[in-house]
Amino acid sequence: MFKKLKQYFLLSNIMIIIFIFLSVILLILGLGIFPNSLISYVSYLFSSYTLICVSLKIYNVTKKVLYENKYTNRYFTDKELRFRLSLYSSFLINCFFSLSNFMMGLFSKSMWFIVLSFYYISLTIIRFTIIKNYREKSSYIESLNDSKNIRYLLFLLNITATGIIIQIIVHNKGFSYNGNLIYIVALYSFYSIIANIYNYIKYRKNKNTLVSTAKTLALSVSIVSIFTLQTAMLSSFGGSALLKATLNRGVGGTVIILILFIYIISIINIKRRIKNDIRVKE
Repeated sequence: MFKKLKQYFLLSNIMIIIFIFLSVILLILGLGIFPNSLISYVSYLFSSYTLICVSLKIYNVTKKVLYENKYTNRYFTDKELRFRLSLYSSFLINCFFSLSNFMMGLFSKSMWFIVLSFYYISLTIIRFTIIKNYREKSSYIESLNDSKNIRYLLFLLNITATGIIIQIIVHNKGFSYNGNLIYIVALYSFYSIIANIYNYIKYRKNKNTLVSTAKTLALSVSIVSIFTLQTAMLSSFGGSALLKATLNRGVGGTVIILILFIYIISIINIKRRIKNDIRVKE
């Protein structure tokens, strides 16, 4: 269905140029000369369609260029390499944030930075354990046992994430970004949550359960990042103290429940798969 729908947005280069030109003319008419008219609504729809076509064209051209390069081609086609790079890069980033927040907490005597450092330390410990135990050709039962132990560590993430949320709610803490950086952070956060939901569903039944464990961890982190984004947006765009308190309590409570739910489901799934494996052997 998606492929059939995609065909309606695949235009030739000449047609894209023509559509861009027509979109500009329609927007000038709709926004400048005939605002709030039928022409303005037509211009919105037509320019939106053109934007999708241009974006799809850019995506296809970029994809073609990347696949023609042997290094980027290997990255996009080798799942094993991509998974390892993702693990190692995330681990290094977590190490940096763990150390930097802990040092800032010590020098400024701020409990806020100490709590943040414990959150990143928990991520560092979990990702290090996954890296240590991950083997591409490990047996199914080996990956199950490793994942079972690692997923218990996810409870540590729940505790530290809850600590951050409590700090925000009780002590009116939060995150802030200068200038237009908030838009970049927002774009990345929404991309991250969508991509990690997709990966969580796609890899939840992977034979190497350490892969699904890593995706579970990534999804939990993305959910927490949505909450931190909300606090940053309130700081950037303002709002009454009552609104901030209400949103922080509501969204923060939802995040705590969600990551706890994901943790419980992941433990149940691992235990069920271990039981199934024992039954097969019997």
